[in-house]
Amino acid sequence: MEIESSVPLMVNPACPCDGNDLLLLCALMGRAIIRVGCCDSCGYVGYIDKPTREWFDMFYRSVWDKADTKTAKEKPYVRGLHEAAVEDIVNCYKIAKNARILEMGSGYGNTLYHLKQLGYTDLAGVEPSSHRVESAKRGSTIPTIRAPFEEAPLDAPYDLIYSFHVLEHVYDPAVVVKKCAALQPEGGYLVFVVPHKESVMTTLLFLPHLHRYTEYALSGLLTHAGYRVRKCVISDQEITIIAQKHKTEKVFYQFGLFKETLDYFRNRLGVGTHWYHPRLLWWYRTIGYDEGGQLPFLFPSLLWRWMWHFHHKAPLQAAVVEDAPHKTTAPLEIQFSGNIQMLIK
Repeated sequence: MEIESSVPLMVNPACPCDGNDLLLLCALMGRAIIRVGCCDSCGYVGYIDKPTREWFDMFYRSVWDKADTKTAKEKPYVRGLHEAAVEDIVNCYKIAKNARILEMGSGYGNTLYHLKQLGYTDLAGVEPSSHRVESAKRGSTIPTIRAPFEEAPLDAPYDLIYSFHVLEHVYDPAVVVKKCAALQPEGGYLVFVVPHKESVMTTLLFLPHLHRYTEYALSGLLTHAGYRVRKCVISDQEITIIAQKHKTEKVFYQFGLFKETLDYFRNRLGVGTHWYHPRLLWWYRTIGYDEGGQLPFLFPSLLWRWMWHFHHKAPLQAAVVEDAPHKTTAPLEIQFSGNIQMLIK
């Protein structure tokens, strides 16, 4: 998707997780300029310049939902990883069968349906996608509100609020978490699962994922809203954080994460001196395969990587790149010959 100069951009100079200034990490340059920043204290990475909330609402209603509708298929319910994860959570924290449970971004309703099968009786979902809500209602009587979570009229309180791979999509995560806190009683549980180890190019160019979180960023975000982190589990694919509404405790950050993040991005982008032109910048789209670099165009090892892709079902993406003189003060720059090209699926 092209970001034309007519797209309205908002400046977001502060980290949404702890309020500190974002340090300039990378500049995406076309007919418009989009800066990407990193928080030195929690390692959060996100756009300093991003399209307005109204633009994103239109994007999700038209482009995203329309593309999703074409590929969506009616499928019988199958217990998957997220259903298993929420079952483990309700069992571990002894969530009562009559507890009020809300899923943020409930999609096709599979996880809520699984909880109903386990005997939970007071369930609800919020989902902005119209065709997903319609599909969920065809398969279940669990009430689902079609609206963005920030705008949904919800009947508080909720003993458990959870979401899977939603927080990276929301426009302002601080607003979302504050609303969760307003909907929950003291002692209520809040669970977020977000991607981990997405490729650097996915972080920079995959427009729907507005935020790249670390465990420190998530902890700060929740603590500032009045939660105490009970558990944080990190795998190659996901970060799962479980928090309980509690009196606010002091947040301790470790500084120096900007340099660590910059070095990591440089390595994954293959930044350095190259003696061959043009080159292929390659990366994996699949969460959990945060690898990438640069190779000579049509280099034999790229063929090996394509074979690896077909064997492991991890989408490999590539772009032809050449050296260009720096135009900004950003330590990293990606320059486009025309409009900035963003990925949307």
